[in-house]
Amino acid sequence: MSIRLSKLLNISNVFYILFIFVPITIILDAFFPINYTILFVISVLALIPLAKLVGDTTEHLAEHYGNTGGSLINVTFSNTPEIILSIVAIQAGLFDLVKANIVGSILGQILLVFGLSLIVGGLRNKEQIFNSKNISFHITL
Repeated sequence: MSIRLSKLLNISNVFYILFIFVPITIILDAFFPINYTILFVISVLALIPLAKLVGDTTEHLAEHYGNTGGSLINVTFSNTPEIILSIVAIQAGLFDLVKANIVGSILGQILLVFGLSLIVGGLRNKEQIFNSKNISFHITL
């Protein structure tokens, strides 16, 4: 019994428990006048399992399609929030927000993700080895 419970409560499944906030957010927004701050917090909680689901899906597809296909799928779907925000902002006529969103996304990917991967890789390994073909593919994307 305890093995089954520990298997259910692993970190991946805890993320999926937060799926309950997806319909709660939709119902609260559609039918109840609620404070926007509270709605924002509940929406963030609803986005956590959705982001986890996209990440898990791209990992499984990457295993099937190899490094090149997996990289392309990962790059495409990792920018889903930026795409959604850009569509909503364009519909609202907030073109400066779209520009800032794109610049922020590019800088975040280049500086934050790449920088952290170099730091963590440097802490774990004394010497890092890179595949030059794979790097050139990622740069062109």
